[in-house]
Amino acid sequence: MHSFMKRLNTEGINSYQGTWEHFFELFTTKPVHYNTWFEHVMSWLDFKKKHPDVPILMVSFEDMKKDLRSCVKKIAEHLGTKQDPDFLDEVTNKCQFSAMLKAKSTNTAEIAIGNDGGNPFYRKGEVGDWKNCLTVAQDEIFDDEIAKRMTGIDLEVKYSL
Repeated sequence: MHSFMKRLNTEGINSYQGTWEHFFELFTTKPVHYNTWFEHVMSWLDFKKKHPDVPILMVSFEDMKKDLRSCVKKIAEHLGTKQDPDFLDEVTNKCQFSAMLKAKSTNTAEIAIGNDGGNPFYRKGEVGDWKNCLTVAQDEIFDDEIAKRMTGIDLEVKYSL
């Protein structure tokens, strides 16, 4: 989210200029734009619990990085769409992070929100990069926040492959 906010350039939010340390403190102690990861995940889990009749499929970024083809097949099954192997291969190839990053967007609104001309929703496309950002102390703080905010959730939280 720090990278996203630094690259974001929309009305009312023009590129967060603070340091990683400052952002981490805000993220763990105060409300931030677009809510925290905790609030985002909990809202979906709460909705899923309150509406068991609504078919919701949760797929993690880590699962997609580990085996994108299986995730594409699972999504196709969930949506009830065709599962022709050639079609699933085509979708899988187009959904590779590198392919999405290279794709030329014709959506000018999407391009306009990145202050560097890129899409702020894409970063590195790697799993476990948190190890390169968080200090040991920040990792401990984040673990404490997860323990406080995510107790009893019905979701496996993954940090690496």
